[in-house]
Formats: sequence, C-alpha cells, structure tokens
Amino acid sequence: MNIIHRDIKSDNILVKANGEIKLADFGYAVVLTEQQKGRQSKVGTVCWMAPELIEGGGEYCNKVDVWSLGIFAIELAMGEPPYINEHQTRVLWNICHNDPPKIQSTWSRDF
Repeated sequence: MNIIHRDIKSDNILVKANGEIKLADFGYAVVLTEQQKGRQSKVGTVCWMAPELIEGGGEYCNKVDVWSLGIFAIELAMGEPPYINEHQTRVLWNICHNDPPKIQSTWSRDF
C-alpha cells in the first residue's frame, strides 16, 4: 500500500482475543508516491528506530518498518527491546554503530 508506519512497537500492535492482529497509531505514517518514493524526516520511538532513519543524509523507505518489526520480535522473545535502559542519545549511537541486535537465547528457526 506504499505506507511507512514509522512507529511500529509493542504499544502499537493490538491483539484481539481471537488472535487477530491490528496495527494502530498511524500518527507518524506517510504514503509514498511515484514522486516521493522515500522520506527523510526523523520520527518514531528511539529503541525501535532503524539506523538509516536515525543517520539521515538520504531517503529511507518502508524497510524501516521491517527493522522495527524485528526489534518488536526481540522484545517478544526477551521481554524488552535492546537498549531500553540506556539514555536516548546512547540508544541512537548504539543502533547506528553496533551490529544489529539479536535474540540472546535459543528459539526455533521459524521464530
């Protein structure tokens, strides 16, 4: 649908009793068009932000939502997203300069 949500995190993923999942809070969302295939603004919640969104200097696309969903998966597995207890400035530095975070325990390949 050419939409970038830009704030995928646990607070914005809703699960109904029947298991249906919905994405909420489209306050930072933007629609990509033929004329504007990427964005440059820095918006989102720090621990779930993708490096290319933080670094700036060029356009980013919907792949930033894939990063955020991955951080959400780590949060599901570990109970918290990476760097949650660090100062926001340090979180931004870590995301941009460290290897991508990984789940720190044994989970199935499918997970």
